Amino acid sequence: HAAEGFLDEHIARTREIYRKRRDAMAAGLEEYMPPGVTWITPEGGFFLWVTLPEPYNTDVMLPGATDRGIIFLPSSWFYPDTSWTRSMRLNFSAHPEERITEAMRALGEAIAAYE
Repeated sequence: HAAEGFLDEHIARTREIYRKRRDAMAAGLEEYMPPGVTWITPEGGFFLWVTLPEPYNTDVMLPGATDRGIIFLPSSWFYPDTSWTRSMRLNFSAHPEERITEAMRALGEAIAAYE
């Protein structure tokens, strides 16, 4: 199948799906995040790294987000001394754009509830 171009077609189609999902997440963050929240929109991969301003702590926020159906990985999971607690890793690969947009709205609510 690869010799017939099916692999190239599959890769192109898959890249487009993930690009749309990534863009939906970035647009949802733009729309629903409070001032001071920043993120890195990747050129590749399946995750966005989101950083919140002081005094947010994503370890503390996780249960409230989970109650709203949002699961993220707190930044402390990526540091050996767990000292960095204001960021989170969000995965955009598993859900369609509409669900991602709704998830960003719910995440914005979870952040607002933290205050």
